[in-house]
Amino acid sequence: MKKTFTKDEIAAIMGAMNDKFFTNYRDKTAYMAMLLCGMRISEVCNLDVQYILADTMQIQIWDSKYSKSRVVPLPVSLLGRFRKLDRWNESMRLEWSEENDRIFKTHKGKPIIARHLQTKLHRICANLGIDRKKAHPHTFRHTYATELAMMGMDPFALQVRLGHSDLKTVMEYVHAALKPSKIDEDLAGSFGI
Repeated sequence: MKKTFTKDEIAAIMGAMNDKFFTNYRDKTAYMAMLLCGMRISEVCNLDVQYILADTMQIQIWDSKYSKSRVVPLPVSLLGRFRKLDRWNESMRLEWSEENDRIFKTHKGKPIIARHLQTKLHRICANLGIDRKKAHPHTFRHTYATELAMMGMDPFALQVRLGHSDLKTVMEYVHAALKPSKIDEDLAGSFGI
């Protein structure tokens, strides 16, 4: 079964980053994109401003695994954070380059690298006492997928959201979400058992 963060662990991780500091705000927003949109770390690091579709509240993901593109819903809370990051980024632009349209940049205007987000999350999780096997950015994506499966999302819709070509991979999240529920109790009761 895939490792996921609990709600308490997510709250602790997010709470460990003070939004008053640019790097914390940026990194917290990156982790939120993974958690709330199911984005991979490489997709977050390569996300350009032009792919934030505020008018339709979606994110177009182009730099995806296996060069497949997909569209995911954009939560309002994340849009506000993206806008604030873009304003900070505007003030840091030194000269135009293809990389200057990235949302997630260093304080020097260069795109952040995945290793930075990995290292920071390892450190935060270690300080919080969270299992080191979970201390990886991809755990946010697993948490996203498992949560949607637990909420009853159709496996095919989940497959599209995650950008998976094989339904078998998606079914791992669905199986993790299968737990006895009220429906099971009602079914047993309907048979008088």
